[in-house]
Amino acid sequence: MPFRLWCKKACPELTKLFISLAVHILKQGPVPQHIAFILDGNRRFARLHNMTTKEGHRLGLQNIEDITTFCSDLEIKNVSAYVFSTTNFKHSKEDANAIMDILMQRLLQIDQWDLVSTGKCRIRYIGRLEVLSQSMRDAIEYAENMTRNNTGITLNVYCRYSSTDEMTRAVCLQAEEGEDFRVSKQTMEDCLMVPGPDLDILVRTSGKTRFSNFMLWQLSKMAYIQFVEVDWPGFSFTHLFAILLSWQLSAKKIKNKKQVCFSEVCATF
Repeated sequence: MPFRLWCKKACPELTKLFISLAVHILKQGPVPQHIAFILDGNRRFARLHNMTTKEGHRLGLQNIEDITTFCSDLEIKNVSAYVFSTTNFKHSKEDANAIMDILMQRLLQIDQWDLVSTGKCRIRYIGRLEVLSQSMRDAIEYAENMTRNNTGITLNVYCRYSSTDEMTRAVCLQAEEGEDFRVSKQTMEDCLMVPGPDLDILVRTSGKTRFSNFMLWQLSKMAYIQFVEVDWPGFSFTHLFAILLSWQLSAKKIKNKKQVCFSEVCATF
């Protein structure tokens, strides 16, 4: 059992107290507005703990909700989770179907998540959703419609997504304007699948040091990148707490560099 789940079960009041203290400490400094996660290691975690692959994916999905809840307490406005890339279908059909089945079941029960039932979380799915099954698309539509008017945090779930496809699509949308179209930084960003806000932090779990074609345009704008040596189901608010503290120490320097880079880009157009 992941340590975070053991803590919640064994000493829930102490866990709540620790989280409240962590939130209070972090709010003394700047708080990011957009943090993204590449959720790697569900299968590996399952093998190491003698679980089925499907149970590993189920724990990974539960952890998305736990981490998003922690981010909501911090008043972070956007969380992006890379749950299924276009290359994930290269895995066994059984594994791909298991992931889709778990996602669909949870979408249809999304009102059982406290953050949703209290109106504090909006769900949004990003990617080539048209290639998904009709039942999966119906479940996504159900969850998005149910949470459309919710305020607070937005959870962007990236499914059947690749960054190169996103950027190609953005250029094509601009080309549809006619022969005189002109690509610029602003027009590109306006045509991305999620037009904003800027990405502050990217976290990849399982120790892999690659981006897997995720949010490459957004990463180029001075995002703070952290690779952590823990599989996603074992990633807890203590890991995120350390990452956020580290980001806060660098936030001023990052902001200054972003201002310089933006001025240089604007001068080229």
